[in-house]
Amino acid sequence: MKLPEKCPTCLECSGYIRPDFVLFTESLPGDEWSNAYRAVSNADEGDVMLIIGTSAVVYPAAELPEIASRSNVKIIEINLQSTSYSTLENYSFIEGKAGEILPIILEEIKSQSSL
Repeated sequence: MKLPEKCPTCLECSGYIRPDFVLFTESLPGDEWSNAYRAVSNADEGDVMLIIGTSAVVYPAAELPEIASRSNVKIIEINLQSTSYSTLENYSFIEGKAGEILPIILEEIKSQSSL
């Protein structure tokens, strides 16, 4: 696949169109990071954290499952291979592609909630 010669621009403002995710060397958006950190810090036993498709090496985001684990949150990682998170308490690993695994989980949740 060949990359475009020039970055696409917005038809309204002429600004560059870019993906809606954080690239390497960029800082995490402050509000989103604060909300994520607060949510994980306030998590409690009985809560579940899904970790999907990560290398678990890019900090500070990689620290969130570690924080959750200290609060006895159930950690479920869906990935092609396990990561360093496998040493966390209350950890489970599901090997596979997220696009294949998540629909199965969703169907199971739907079937359980209709009982």
